[in-house]
Amino acid sequence: MGKRINRLMSTMNESSDAVLEMADMGNERAYKWGKIVLEEARRTQREQADLTRTWLEAPVDAIGFTKAAIDTWTRRQRRRFELGRQVISEMAGVGSETRDTLQRVVEANREAMQVGIEVGRNAASQAGRGAPETASQVTREVSERTEDVADASEKASRNARRRNGG
Repeated sequence: MGKRINRLMSTMNESSDAVLEMADMGNERAYKWGKIVLEEARRTQREQADLTRTWLEAPVDAIGFTKAAIDTWTRRQRRRFELGRQVISEMAGVGSETRDTLQRVVEANREAMQVGIEVGRNAASQAGRGAPETASQVTREVSERTEDVADASEKASRNARRRNGG
């Protein structure tokens, strides 16, 4: 019985570990993407400040400002295409991680169910073997209590007759 309980607890832990590891990976991914988004926002803000500086230093240099704006826009587009590629790559990884996690959970739950069925069968078997003995013991107990109640009732009747003069 102890081995079965250990197997059951082990499979429950395996299932929980799989789900928690998936949550941990998701947390790490969210942290990584949050950091990437903040870095991109920082770069964009810096580039915007540089463009503003370029314009403030030479407001009439339309060609210089246009060239700086096109260069900035080109760099941003390159970075955003790279981020898009990374997102697609990450999504493929999420799919395989989810599949692996679900497979681990299903296998652990299958094992837990098998252990549960074994424990249930064992308990039913033990209960079936002990049922006639238990029924006999219950019958004896009820019989003894009934006799005790009958004796007490008879004694109470005698005492009542004596008090009433009977």
